[in-house]
Amino acid sequence: PTSATAGKRGGAWERLACVPGREEMRGVTSLALLKQGAGKDARPRVLVAGLDGLVSLLCPVGLRRIGRADSAGGSVWAMAVRPRGEADGEEDEDVLALACEDGAVRLFVVDANGVRFHRAFQRAATQRLLCVAWRGDGGALAVGGAD
Repeated sequence: PTSATAGKRGGAWERLACVPGREEMRGVTSLALLKQGAGKDARPRVLVAGLDGLVSLLCPVGLRRIGRADSAGGSVWAMAVRPRGEADGEEDEDVLALACEDGAVRLFVVDANGVRFHRAFQRAATQRLLCVAWRGDGGALAVGGAD
């Protein structure tokens, strides 16, 4: 398996990198693009999650994995990065919500060092969660499940 990363350069969309897949990354269900840092120091990042229950932070330019974390909730069916607001200031970390197999939403913090668990909410469903989305201001989450 292979993951491709596209981006805009000079106003036109083009493929920036092609990350070779690995056997353990089968069953990818979600991808998210991040830009960590500000201005000229901004670095592109790709988050990958899937049926194996793992979330990986990849550097598409260097073609390497920066960090990985286990969802601790089984397969990850969807993920969403919280929109940044004015209250976030210059912090260089993002909050990631995962919709998991066990019916719970889990939050992870993503920064330059990788991905780390932040907290889990009580189960929102008795079966798997299939989708998750942040409100535009990042102040609330919506989830949808199989039941």
